[in-house]
Amino acid sequence: MMMTHLSIAVVHNMGTILTGVYAKQYADFIKQLLGIDQLIYSLPWLKITAPLVLGTKSEPYFILILSEMNIVGLVPFYLERRGRGVLSFKQLIFWGKGAYYMDYPLPTVISLPEFKLAVTDRVINCLTTEYRDKFDEINLKRVDPDDPFIKRLCATFKTRWWNALTEHQHLFVDTQTIDEKLKGENLRRIRKEEKDMAESFNEVKYACQSSLDDAQIDELRQLHIKRQKDVLEAGGSRISFFDDPVENMVTVELIKYNQSVDALRVYTLRLNQKLVCFWLCFHYNKYTIAHITAFTPVPGHQYAAACLWRYMVKSETEKYGSQIVDAGYGMNILKKKFCNKFIVLSTVILSNHYSMTARMKQLFMNLLRRLKRGVSLPSLPGRLVG
Repeated sequence: MMMTHLSIAVVHNMGTILTGVYAKQYADFIKQLLGIDQLIYSLPWLKITAPLVLGTKSEPYFILILSEMNIVGLVPFYLERRGRGVLSFKQLIFWGKGAYYMDYPLPTVISLPEFKLAVTDRVINCLTTEYRDKFDEINLKRVDPDDPFIKRLCATFKTRWWNALTEHQHLFVDTQTIDEKLKGENLRRIRKEEKDMAESFNEVKYACQSSLDDAQIDELRQLHIKRQKDVLEAGGSRISFFDDPVENMVTVELIKYNQSVDALRVYTLRLNQKLVCFWLCFHYNKYTIAHITAFTPVPGHQYAAACLWRYMVKSETEKYGSQIVDAGYGMNILKKKFCNKFIVLSTVILSNHYSMTARMKQLFMNLLRRLKRGVSLPSLPGRLVG
């Protein structure tokens, strides 16, 4: 079967797909996507997250792949510039994979299923030919090295730096029930904890809400801030993103938007009306992002948070029909206990060796990096001295 010719367009301005020339085609494309992509790459999500992703020094770099006039694929990069003028260094980074707390699911090419291979081929071709002078590096942060598109990128460009992280992406997939996953001692402890809490408190209340008012959002915020502060004071590493004005704004806007499209579920556990644990989840097309959680220790009840974990996963999969609960990356022991699929994450920086300009910039940047690390440079040949 002859493959339809695929063309490329690169979007550098959010307005181009929000209200401009590609707005209708982009909206039509998003409606055809599967899983969570239909939500997180929708125009409202992109508009809400743009202030956080782009900051003041970056610009969108969305590679649109078109068959005739229809968008059939997308690579959602943004372009980060360092320096100025001819020496500015340009790095492509996946949207939602920057230096902030908010994290998108594992990045890859987004396409209609029947165009997946053709879109991948066309993107690789454009990055090595007509667009080779538009960037110097590709920063693949927390990616699945076995993803076909990521593998193609890594095979095409030179690896400048590779780090196989100790972190994993934690997923619960519905190939089993959560109680089958927990079985044995873990499940016994949770059931005992539920019994102990019922005996210790006048009211033990689990709840699932699909909407929050401003006071309820602030209640979650304050619990999260307190939890992050406690971990930091204990010597742990945490980001209190609710304390950051931009991250706080983006998070609150995402909560309100997802509430408006019936894509929000918030799980809470209250003991004698006091909030002790919550899970804030976004869901779409049988995929759930377990986005934010926090708890406060309850003396004598160390498994209280695990009880809410079970309630959340059980509800998402058995009541609401979610096929995947994505608990993100991290080292929390509960992620391992409550998830049954783990993806080893890697961070890879790829050098663009197809562009002479990029190669010259890389040489200059490597020199600066060595100087910064205090590495002595080789002396120049004698005939060049003087």
